[in-house]
Amino acid sequence: MEKEKDIFDYIKAKKVDLPSVDYFKNLAATVIEKQRPKIIPMYKRPTTWFGAVAAVLIVVLLVTNISESSEITQGSTDPLLALNDLSSDDLISYIDNNIDDFDTDMIAEMIPENLLEDIELFDEVDIQVDDAISVNKSTLNAPTIEINELNDQDILDYFNDEGFDLEDFEDENPFI
Repeated sequence: MEKEKDIFDYIKAKKVDLPSVDYFKNLAATVIEKQRPKIIPMYKRPTTWFGAVAAVLIVVLLVTNISESSEITQGSTDPLLALNDLSSDDLISYIDNNIDDFDTDMIAEMIPENLLEDIELFDEVDIQVDDAISVNKSTLNAPTIEINELNDQDILDYFNDEGFDLEDFEDENPFI
């Protein structure tokens, strides 16, 4: 009979060289030294220099703007000072002549609320009582139509009388 072959018969032990004891003592120190972050002083960082340059530029711009604004107020070219030289009558006549050029909403925002009660926006118009009564009587005699009595032609006639364009009501997605 043949003896069974075992894999351990072919494997031979090999001698491994172990590192010295000093290697393990120094290993911890070298790993810690590699893990330490590099400390860069503030004056060597580029962001510090960029920030300093930006701050200097802002200060220079502010100083030049302040000096330019003080020169404008000393001269007579300031538009607010020039408006003080005009009389109220001149301003009112200019506004009356150029009222279409003004934005009424902006003017209304400038008027304080306590003064709005004193300002008359519209001229009062005298209406004779007989004319007003005749107009009211004619509107009272107009026929009334119930909603359920309306048909499509009545609605189309109303739109035509009021000047609505039916194409404005057409929508590609009516159920949005």
